[in-house]
Amino acid sequence: MASLVLLSKVPEILFQIINHLSRKDVLSLLQTCRALYPACYRNIWSSVVFNTNTNDDDSYKLIQQARIIKKYIQNATAFRFTRTLVLGPPVFTLDLTDYIYDYVLSFELDPGSKNYVDLPEVLQELVESNGLDLRRIVIDLTDAGSSPCLKIAQEDLLCSLKTYAQSSPPGEFRTEVYGGTIRRLPKFFHLESITRLEMGVEGHGREKWPPGDTKYIGELKDRIGIEMSRLASLLSELPNLEVFSWRDPNDMILTVGCFPITMLPEEPFSSFPEERKKLQIAFLGMRKLVELKFYNLFFDPSFFVIPPESTRKLVIGIEMSDDWWRQFAKCQMPSIRELEIDIVHPQSHLHPLSSDFTIEDVSVTGLEKVSVICGDEFIPSDLRECVAQRNEAYLPQYIREKARERAGEIMKENAEKLAEHAFYVSRALEAECVTKILAIPDHEDDRRKQEFAQEYASVFMNSFTGTIDLRSFTSARENARSLRAKTNEYFEEIIRRITQEMEDTYTIKFAHGVENNDKCEQEFRSQCQEKLNRWIEMENDASKYDLFNARNLTRELASISERELMSMQGLDMIELLERRNNINDTAIEGIATAIVTNSEEDIERITNEWAQERVQILEYLFCENTVFL
Repeated sequence: MASLVLLSKVPEILFQIINHLSRKDVLSLLQTCRALYPACYRNIWSSVVFNTNTNDDDSYKLIQQARIIKKYIQNATAFRFTRTLVLGPPVFTLDLTDYIYDYVLSFELDPGSKNYVDLPEVLQELVESNGLDLRRIVIDLTDAGSSPCLKIAQEDLLCSLKTYAQSSPPGEFRTEVYGGTIRRLPKFFHLESITRLEMGVEGHGREKWPPGDTKYIGELKDRIGIEMSRLASLLSELPNLEVFSWRDPNDMILTVGCFPITMLPEEPFSSFPEERKKLQIAFLGMRKLVELKFYNLFFDPSFFVIPPESTRKLVIGIEMSDDWWRQFAKCQMPSIRELEIDIVHPQSHLHPLSSDFTIEDVSVTGLEKVSVICGDEFIPSDLRECVAQRNEAYLPQYIREKARERAGEIMKENAEKLAEHAFYVSRALEAECVTKILAIPDHEDDRRKQEFAQEYASVFMNSFTGTIDLRSFTSARENARSLRAKTNEYFEEIIRRITQEMEDTYTIKFAHGVENNDKCEQEFRSQCQEKLNRWIEMENDASKYDLFNARNLTRELASISERELMSMQGLDMIELLERRNNINDTAIEGIATAIVTNSEEDIERITNEWAQERVQILEYLFCENTVFL
């Protein structure tokens, strides 16, 4: 294997390797190895990123970073390596308090100098310095909200970036925009260079609209049509767009286009056939679009957008209507290779599917992957089956998914079996444990718990694997219940006699004027207890041990939870849950593979191994320095 020093003689290969290292590791190499200095220096300056959170913890780092940028603006050797510029919330936020805004966006050029500069101004100076050789800019406007107005310094920075993009050779410059709106895009961005666009719905003035006020409906319907037409025009001016995402990160599902759900009539879209047609034509004209994502309602829950021929991935993040799915089923979509349904927002039930809705068949034949990252209630019940019948490339994934479902059922059955065994094992150990406690009454509680847990795990495993026949436990339990019933009858008779005797005594007392109150009731119970104790002593003088307390302690040991066991060893509950989940996931995948290969022996083997690992979680925790009673 070639050393890094030798690789330094091939700068491009070395640079690709260093790109996979963390910034901390790159800085370390920069300071310790002279031969790697050029490649490390190039890596550090290859991107300028202002995309951290705007909070007090990050403010100092942002200011220090801005001061470095200001210091090196005239240093051509640094920025000649910069290919990517990422500007996010720290640069374009409008929601900061005055204090935070003054502290982050406006800062002293030098500490104590009282010479304040704005962060957007520093970045604008950097863009206009002619020292950059950018190939890509990423602009995140999501924190700027839906207002069409930005601060002057922010607008000037965007205009400088637009000019820079316009001056770059066609096809060699990429712009990615998050939170872009219909009004902002033409004004502040070079549309031909945009390759990725996450649209933010534009709700300017939204807070002034009275929810449910019907007098606004006519105006809203007009504005919906205008918004649809504007979007169609905008899309036609984005010839190089590769990824389009329709999402409002602020209001999410509560908006349709640019309008609140609460203000729309029941059927607000029926009068916009021309606008729908324009939008569909605009999408079909996007020759380079490879991903199409809808996380908000795209104007109408029944508006199915036919993807252009270049699109390979379709993502749906909101529940669509029955009619939308019917259109989906009829559309061939020859280029689509991946369908992702990621409905996670709790307010996505705007137009729930009919409970018995099915699509029966699909026309798409090129799907290779279907990801449903939500509950099945969000999709037609036969979607996966229909896709599998028509898409040969997806069939192995479908078979695997069905096998995994069956594996989950098998795991559930075995989990119930484990719970049943746990009950019987706990009961079977109680009698033996009581005997041990009585034999050594002064044993340390913690040690007793450890020993009980280890013995419990051992017997549990033996019972599950068949070493111990649980039917003997069942028979023993029935015998014990018979004795319990007889003993209850016996003690009930004794208690009946004692309380009857006390009843006669207190009848005489009440006849002599004693008041029937709480104190009298306590005395009655106390005297009954004394009589019962005397009876026990006379009945069996040899039974001097506290059987009642021993049984209580045994019950306590039998109900020790994994949380208590782990806390005794100083372990974290999260660690146990992770281990358990890993064991479960591994078993499910193994059983699914066995189902696909039709191997019943493997299913049984994996199930037994899974049970053993689950029980060994307890056994492992208490295997050190433990001696049985």
